[in-house]
Amino acid sequence: MLDNNDIEKLIKAQKEVFVTKDEFKSFIEIAAKKDDIAEMRKDMATKDDIKGIKGDVNKIVDLLGKMDGKLDEVVQTSKEVEYIKNMLAIPVLKK
Repeated sequence: MLDNNDIEKLIKAQKEVFVTKDEFKSFIEIAAKKDDIAEMRKDMATKDDIKGIKGDVNKIVDLLGKMDGKLDEVVQTSKEVEYIKNMLAIPVLKK
């Protein structure tokens, strides 16, 4: 016959080999979560993607700065032309 010691050993061995229904479900959920994470990682940007975007953004910022400078020049030239027209009082020629 089995004594309590043998029964405890069998219970421990069974727990190592078998899992309860709830434990099995939780393992399946964990596995599904790992698959979900793996799928999500495919959609995430890599470091290289981010570096490329950062470089593009920096180029855009530089171009906007140059455009701002050119617009300032246009505004200044427009003011100078308006000043000259007013000082010379040149009438507008009409056809």
